[in-house]
Amino acid sequence: MNIIEHVQDYIILKNKISVFNQLIGLSKISRKLNYHRRSKLSLLSILSWFMVSIFQQRSLYRAEKTKQFTTRTVRNVLNDARINWQRLTCLLAGGIIDYLRRIKTLDGRRKLAFVLDDTLIKRSFSKKTELLAKTYDHDRGKYLKGYRSLT
Repeated sequence: MNIIEHVQDYIILKNKISVFNQLIGLSKISRKLNYHRRSKLSLLSILSWFMVSIFQQRSLYRAEKTKQFTTRTVRNVLNDARINWQRLTCLLAGGIIDYLRRIKTLDGRRKLAFVLDDTLIKRSFSKKTELLAKTYDHDRGKYLKGYRSLT
């Protein structure tokens, strides 16, 4: 692939993420997450940039640079304990379900099924892995190092 194709793919992906944000209402959802910063930087812009980076299959170090903020800012926001990330997941799932219900009502023959799996991927011996967190495993009733697989 040459550079022009990469730029076009980036623009197409960015447009798809912004359409998704408008359909789900991510700007309204982001206001309900207890996100407070002294700067005028919005959580929506950080989340949009982060989603574009994830869908490009890039880490925070290899992600596309932006003039609005640095990757350190993104890392600080992701590690901020005051932001209710579980509420973000639930509100996003609710927004997706509402959108799917609207589609289902157009065609009454469709069945509506939406599965959200947050299985814990255990990484007990990892130390410096990106997005590794100490999470509570409800099955075992204890905290483990690992990732939540939101699929």
